[in-house]
Amino acid sequence: MKNLLIVLSTIFVLLLIGCVSEQVGGPGEITPEASTIAEVVQQLKENPEDTFQVTIIGVVTYEYDKYLFVQDETGAMKIYYGSGGIDEVVDIGDKVRVSGEAQYYSYGHDYEVVPEGLDDVEIVEEDYGEPEARELTTTPTEDDYGYLVTFSGTCTQIDTQYKNVTFSLASTEVTVKNYVEYPFEVGKYYTVKGVVMWNYDRYKVVPRSSDDIVEH
Repeated sequence: MKNLLIVLSTIFVLLLIGCVSEQVGGPGEITPEASTIAEVVQQLKENPEDTFQVTIIGVVTYEYDKYLFVQDETGAMKIYYGSGGIDEVVDIGDKVRVSGEAQYYSYGHDYEVVPEGLDDVEIVEEDYGEPEARELTTTPTEDDYGYLVTFSGTCTQIDTQYKNVTFSLASTEVTVKNYVEYPFEVGKYYTVKGVVMWNYDRYKVVPRSSDDIVEH
């Protein structure tokens, strides 16, 4: 009788574990524990030559064919998918879970997570809403990388060939990468929102659409 009770207890525990596994990560799978973006970035800063597997959860703030930018309460980083089409899987404002290889790409000054496939980019909640843009009052630095920011300033220079637009903010300057080809005019005052990225020789603010730009 005692042996029978032990067997039945073991079966019950195994069934319970199976149910929990299905609830958490699908049949027989347990969803990997997510790291904060700040934790991943800090580890890459300490060991920039290393790569390691991670899972992060964040809100999409920028989308393009081969990459996204996501942000959580602790930081921001790039999601790079070289085969393209990642922008067809998610939209700006979606909260996503991404699993992949974390790496530091020195040429682009990028802190990245590189998913193996599009199945590694999972929507946790559609239309979650983008985070509030942080106010930018100085030239963007590494600390601003990947963040959605906003600033107001006077347009002082336009380089149409390389799509760079320079703005004056009190005693500093900010460069906007004008991929959206907004018709800026020198001497006019604007409020611009966008994501901070490294481009060529400096950190620049990159608007997502013309809706991110307001002329005053």
